[in-house]
Amino acid sequence: MGSSIAEAELCLRELDGDTVKAAAHSPSDLLRVNVLSSAAAIAEMETAWRALEERVSSTRIFQTHGWCLQWARNVEALGISCWQIRVVTVLSGGRLVLVWPLAIARGKLLKTARWLGEPLTQYGDVLAEDTPNTQAWIEQAWQAICSWSDVDLVWLRKVRADACVAPFLDSRRNIVQGEPEVALAIDLKPFDDWAALDETYKAKTRKNRKRFRRRLTELGLGPLEFHMPGPKAHELLEAAISFKESWLEKRGAMSNPFRDPLFRNTLCAMVRGDGPDVGCQVFALRVGDTPVAIEIGFNWHGRYVAHVAALNPDYDKYGPGNVLTEDIVAWLIERDDAYFDLMSPGDDYKRSWTNTETPISSFAQPLSLIGSFYVRQHLARLRPGLKHLHERLPIGIRRLVARLRGTLG
Repeated sequence: MGSSIAEAELCLRELDGDTVKAAAHSPSDLLRVNVLSSAAAIAEMETAWRALEERVSSTRIFQTHGWCLQWARNVEALGISCWQIRVVTVLSGGRLVLVWPLAIARGKLLKTARWLGEPLTQYGDVLAEDTPNTQAWIEQAWQAICSWSDVDLVWLRKVRADACVAPFLDSRRNIVQGEPEVALAIDLKPFDDWAALDETYKAKTRKNRKRFRRRLTELGLGPLEFHMPGPKAHELLEAAISFKESWLEKRGAMSNPFRDPLFRNTLCAMVRGDGPDVGCQVFALRVGDTPVAIEIGFNWHGRYVAHVAALNPDYDKYGPGNVLTEDIVAWLIERDDAYFDLMSPGDDYKRSWTNTETPISSFAQPLSLIGSFYVRQHLARLRPGLKHLHERLPIGIRRLVARLRGTLG
């Protein structure tokens, strides 16, 4: 385009619930904002969506076509009516330039637009070409989203400060921001091998890791296992889920995503390899034939995301998680991967490994009176208060609350 869309003084010409047309002075600058509301519609966009991924160097796995299609297919396969697919796309001159992957969570009283794939999707963002027109494209998509009369609230969680959509959301004065978080990661690019990175850690930390490895070796520790999606990877995932649920119950955690059939089935499909490639990688350590530490991650163009990590509770005192992380990091460096993302929250354990961090924010835009009430009362007051209270409850009470939540669904 010869001039920016913002300079072309765009105006909305049509809004029918599925399509918005925005025209500039030149016909070649025609914008079309569409909504994809089914897995079939997402599948039809594969060629254009994947081409956009290749043009965007900062693409993360959670906004890729394969990731979104896998989740959408599982929503439909399970017949889950409380989620409605609603992926916004922007085409400029007939070319796909932006994808905003959303889904509507339909509760009894509240209908909320969220990032497609939550809570499996850990970072929310738009996928968009980086041009002078990008923010104008986001504005056009946002106008379409805010026109949805069947939605009470747009609730966009876990938006990284370096996300494409972050500047736009930060600039909206009427959007309410949630409690800040932080995503932790290891930048691997400066290091030629594990030894070079290991030198950057404190002597006490290195000594403790060596002690853990020595004790596990005495018990019969085997080499690092790596599995691509398939039956062996799925077997390890099932073991990891068992370990993780035991850990969550022990902590009295407020939520357990593995009880959600959509979360569990979609993750299982990705690990089995049932569907599009999403860069799934499964790692494990065993003592003899017994898995002691398992990690399910996703690697997209050298950016590895540690999604599910689980430890065998019978071996917890031997620190197998430390040994597994060390082995995975060394494995990634050998393959010239650039980034090991431990994501949020910013736990002390993660901080002992990482050398970079990125702020994360959440954004809420009410679209109705009930949406405004929910933001003011629940998100701003009740939710933080309940979280604060839960963290201070005795562990026995937290476990009882967790069991009651599980029983009541």
